[in-house]
Amino acid sequence: MKYVRANIPFRGATLKARQFGLSTYWLASMVEEVSRNSNVRACLLADEESLAKTLLETGKIMRDQLPYSLPTKYENRSQLYFDAPINGWIDLATAKSDNPCRGRTYSFVHATEPGTWDNPEKKVASVNQAVPNQPNTVLSYEGTANGTGNWWHDFWWDAYNGNNDYHAFFFPWFFDWEFDYYLEPNDDDVARIMETLDDEEQYLLTAHKLNLGQLKWRRNHIRNNFFGDLDLFHQEFPATPEEAFLASGRPVFNSRHLVRLRAQIREPHWRGDVVVGDFVDGRLEYTLQANPRGMLTIWHPPVQHGTYVASTDTAEGAQTGDYSVGQVIDKHSLDQCAEFRGQVGPGELADIMWCVGDHYNKAYLLPDAGDGPGGATLQRLQERRYPSIGRRPVYGAVGKRVMPKFGWDTNRQTKYLMVNEARLVFGLEDPPEVNSETLIQEALEYEVKDDGSYGAPSGRHDDCLEAYCVVLMAQKDVMLRGMPDTAAPEPRNSTERHWREFEDSVAEAESDDYGGNFYE
Repeated sequence: MKYVRANIPFRGATLKARQFGLSTYWLASMVEEVSRNSNVRACLLADEESLAKTLLETGKIMRDQLPYSLPTKYENRSQLYFDAPINGWIDLATAKSDNPCRGRTYSFVHATEPGTWDNPEKKVASVNQAVPNQPNTVLSYEGTANGTGNWWHDFWWDAYNGNNDYHAFFFPWFFDWEFDYYLEPNDDDVARIMETLDDEEQYLLTAHKLNLGQLKWRRNHIRNNFFGDLDLFHQEFPATPEEAFLASGRPVFNSRHLVRLRAQIREPHWRGDVVVGDFVDGRLEYTLQANPRGMLTIWHPPVQHGTYVASTDTAEGAQTGDYSVGQVIDKHSLDQCAEFRGQVGPGELADIMWCVGDHYNKAYLLPDAGDGPGGATLQRLQERRYPSIGRRPVYGAVGKRVMPKFGWDTNRQTKYLMVNEARLVFGLEDPPEVNSETLIQEALEYEVKDDGSYGAPSGRHDDCLEAYCVVLMAQKDVMLRGMPDTAAPEPRNSTERHWREFEDSVAEAESDDYGGNFYE
């Protein structure tokens, strides 16, 4: 263990597919530590009694196969004991008791399948107290997913996001070399698989660099062991952490529709930041500055006579909280053109989306509104005199439509409407482009809560998805009201050329009509 050798306490949380044999690996690590050092006390905490017994017998075999003789005892049926001068042991216990590891002090503990434990918070507290937070100590939790919103789900994602001191690890099914049928290039299965690739298989080939032998194993396993149930395969043999937790939850959207959309994601055309300048003569000055880690991603740059619709989902701007998001889609095709995502406050989001909306030919912009941070974004857009702020219809007590109000108010009732709109769009036979990997991942995780409401699992985000749902409502409103398409105004100077196309139209931009480079 490199952390032990570096004199650093190690804390780990491992999410994995089934049949990885990680418990055996940790047992072997314990045998090594105990046999090489004196006074080392370790514990492997299994979720089932049968696993503890199996590991005990496996540990004995490991110990007996060491190339040197050790003073040992076999009397205890739940312990591997090493006599003096080593004076160390490995306890093989289970998490069935209310306070596992209570009354003991260990320097090395590994616990399996905490997602299946009863009252895990109490049991984990007991385990943690048994391992002092000192150098040369190891505390590790390892298991498969068991739904969302539970302790294991929240704990692993906290480790992944750096919200605790544990190192998060994930082992997808294709990390196991045994899950691969070797295929010769001239094998008949090669052509057969290539001719019948579905959207998810195409995504696995491109995003995760799988080979056809792995896809053949996957097909056979789904057909023979899961009887064609793809969701059950995802739960037991996930390719991503999100997929692992998603499969056993209550998803809102059809995962097959989302997998199809993910397989068609295009690479960003441009990524960078919006540098906002002064508010002069009724408009904001701004430039778009390229940055590979920027908060604005553009897949389709604006075209001269294009018409666009935009929306916002506003957060408070805390560095550890939710994200503020802006979405832009094409009014007619519904293709996702751009997405802003950053931990910025309401006022800053308003200025940025003022600029993004202006860049997209003064797009029809429907911001979220209400008493929270969304209301502050709307107010700032009105103060900045954004020329095309969207309105939402408001109905009276008897269903009579009254004067529309600016912005979109997301509440429990309107969320059903906007989520249903997204569900319809995702399920179209020829769906529009949804190019944000983050958006699709949020949609895959989006779930039905116990009270019937919709939302992200605990510790996860849904900002991109909800902003996208709002922009679909804005587009629907625009089409129903018959708002005409409008061409972008001619630029007055070089700083206003933000409706021009990107690098793929450089030749046109450098013509006599347009002048020089339109991005600074």
